[in-house]
Amino acid sequence: MALKVLKEKQWQKPNRLPLAEDIENFRAYVSDLANSTYIELRQGKWTPMNYRTLTECVLALTVMFNQAFGESLTLVEKIISKKFKRVVTGGKGSKPVPILFSSFTQKFIRKLLEIRHRVDIVPKTNPYLFANPKSERSWMSGYHVIRKLVTKCGAKNPSLMTSTKFRKQIATTLQLVDYGQK
Repeated sequence: MALKVLKEKQWQKPNRLPLAEDIENFRAYVSDLANSTYIELRQGKWTPMNYRTLTECVLALTVMFNQAFGESLTLVEKIISKKFKRVVTGGKGSKPVPILFSSFTQKFIRKLLEIRHRVDIVPKTNPYLFANPKSERSWMSGYHVIRKLVTKCGAKNPSLMTSTKFRKQIATTLQLVDYGQK
């Protein structure tokens, strides 16, 4: 009975979603930061801080981008998405979770892998793509990276900017677009 009451109270809470403007500001901020850090790394400024910043940007962009894809793809969108790199990893309950990397983020990932190969910013024993610099077995948390970057992007409602909210916002927008076409 107590669980039923808790669930019903959740129904009454308004579901607040991030503003499209905040999402776009966040994407632009992270993209610009990734580009400027990428330039520094290309110039040979291979510091742990630059490495961390670019890794965080790629992780945030990947999480945000992948919330837009999934079951909501039409056949045409699935064909178009073939230009992306697709990696399958394990999710909750050992379910396969496909992750798409845009050509924009692929460029940054190639640079991160090049630096990992040449310099010991991330130990060779760390198998994770989004590895913490100087750590042998830890990875960056998408949640924490997004929280950190959202506070810097100037969003009007930073508390609404989470990967779950991105997914819900995109789903709502797609439904509105679909409704408008009927």
